[in-house]
Amino acid sequence: MNNHTQQIMPAIALGHKRQQGSALILAMMVAAWVAIMAVNMAEDFRVDSRLAEGRSLQSRTAGYLHGAESLVAGVLWADVLKDQSAEGDRVDHAAEDWAMASTTLPTDTGFVRVDLSDAQGKFNINSLSRIDEDFYDASLPLVERLTAEQKMFIRLLRLVQPTMTMTQAQQLLEAVIDWIDEDDNVSDQGGAESLYYTSQAVSRNPANRLIGDLSELQSVRYMNRDILALLRPYLVALPAVTPVNINTALPLVLQAMNSDSTLEPASDAYRLSLQRSREESPFGTVAEALSNAGFQEAVELSNALSVNSHYFMAQVDLEAGQQQRHASLLFYRNDSGVSVVRKQRSQFCCRANDAVRNPM
Repeated sequence: MNNHTQQIMPAIALGHKRQQGSALILAMMVAAWVAIMAVNMAEDFRVDSRLAEGRSLQSRTAGYLHGAESLVAGVLWADVLKDQSAEGDRVDHAAEDWAMASTTLPTDTGFVRVDLSDAQGKFNINSLSRIDEDFYDASLPLVERLTAEQKMFIRLLRLVQPTMTMTQAQQLLEAVIDWIDEDDNVSDQGGAESLYYTSQAVSRNPANRLIGDLSELQSVRYMNRDILALLRPYLVALPAVTPVNINTALPLVLQAMNSDSTLEPASDAYRLSLQRSREESPFGTVAEALSNAGFQEAVELSNALSVNSHYFMAQVDLEAGQQQRHASLLFYRNDSGVSVVRKQRSQFCCRANDAVRNPM
């Protein structure tokens, strides 16, 4: 975490303590920061040619993105300080200030829009890397061989693609596991390791590591574009095995939770009931949430859930002159601070609706 981020966090936290409605205060701070940045940039660069103008625009863009990054870090740190000053365990939910800090603000050349969300409200595809010793025991029923996360993935597959059979879901699960795990051992009927991938028209080897970007899933056996397109809104690739925050989980991710003894998704009624309950009062513990859901057997599931989060995703959209840029920032937060662990940026060539997207 850089020094700039460390310096800005106490300032935002102080504003949060002194006044209510910190989302409005944050918007005002961002507006003020953008105005100051614009003035500073204007003084630093003389726009007397197209080349100089391009360089000035690049510098402004970098400044806006860096400022957005620092401000998001400040919002997340303010939430830590608030929790530390309150009694009880930390709970992250959709009614907190960080979840309502998304805003669009004008600049002298366009706008900056920041959308902040809980990355642990989605299903972490890398959680499939945790394997029980019974996974390779084909004599056991499938439901007894899988971890809670693997069961959730099968349920999610069948929720987004209702025509998918249990066998097809199992094959895809096993193929993803083989893509992630470190060995070259094929998992049951659906697995695929180096022997399979190197024999294809486009020869490759399985990653045998955690997935860094969801686009990698296109290379996994049994995965096609249609299935990935259906899954993508509910997936995230985090750099560690993480629980799903039941307070912020997307509706379909909620429905992919069920008792340990079944691979079937929960009912629509269950999902709606759980959504209403957490909207009325966020769950303080996983046990409270599972009790509310009425699950009879959920010991394994409880270990795959949480009521707080460490990973957050910020989507930053910037329009500067004739250019549009997008940045996706993954933040990690704990009691010691906030840091950016992954950045992905894209550039748009112009402001037209049919602008061509190019890698930065």
